[in-house]
Amino acid sequence: KQIGGGRQVHNQGTIGGNIVAMHPLYDIIPSLLALGAQVQIAGPEAIEIIPLSKLLTEASYQLGAKELLTRIIVPPMDSDHSWAYKKLKITTGSYSSANAVAIVDSAEDLNVRLVVGAVTELPIDLTESLAAEMKNSPNSELDVQIETACNAAVTDPISDQRGHGEYRKAMAGVVAKRAVNAAIEKLEAK
Repeated sequence: KQIGGGRQVHNQGTIGGNIVAMHPLYDIIPSLLALGAQVQIAGPEAIEIIPLSKLLTEASYQLGAKELLTRIIVPPMDSDHSWAYKKLKITTGSYSSANAVAIVDSAEDLNVRLVVGAVTELPIDLTESLAAEMKNSPNSELDVQIETACNAAVTDPISDQRGHGEYRKAMAGVVAKRAVNAAIEKLEAK
């Protein structure tokens, strides 16, 4: 008995389906990017393993009709790391208006890997811009640094029934701060 959706809907319900559909509101891609995931692509000429980030951003890696995503490789997270995922949504079970994934480590100098999703057509990896902001403004509060990095990176926010572009841009900073602070709290509780 089929409860809902056809074959296409069911295939998008898989992790691989989420990746190849590249819908900006799906939850899984920001998490996989933050974790440094790679994907294996099988085509008529070869099997290739590439970073997920390249599949999303480089036109030469777009899947063709004869290519198939066959494997998702997620490296294990070190035990001295902690993570958090935060999602802003209108109702239970709805797509995000904004989401963020943060991974932090227990090094003497805080290292943060931060990816924001559902605010632009593709997730935004804020890791490098946040690190630069933390280096350039070491006396600023972390929340201010996160907000500054988000505001600079979210240049073309999407608009739909879940939120206008400017709202999504503002909420990117909110969920990013929540994710980073939650990851730090988890780390401190270890």
